[in-house]
Amino acid sequence: MESLGPWSPREDRPNRQGSDAYATAFTAYILQAIGGAAEDTNLERALAWLRSRQDPKGGFWDATSMNKKYTAGTMPSLFMRDAATAFAVMALAGKKD
Repeated sequence: MESLGPWSPREDRPNRQGSDAYATAFTAYILQAIGGAAEDTNLERALAWLRSRQDPKGGFWDATSMNKKYTAGTMPSLFMRDAATAFAVMALAGKKD
């Protein structure tokens, strides 16, 4: 997620590092939308990562806001989860195996 920044410093911002479902799904979707090669190994890795991170019970991909920490289960916290899930579904659906 950090690589999609730059993000302004915020006192109550979550300290996140590493892969994120929203950032990965968004980037994979955009790469496909602009005609990225289906055999691109980075795209393949992103899609494999998404396949492995879907919540098995709820079917969603979790994500965290970079703006501030939100209470779990509240509308703002669920917004990022919904956005990550939407982009993950579109990215995975766009992949023609």
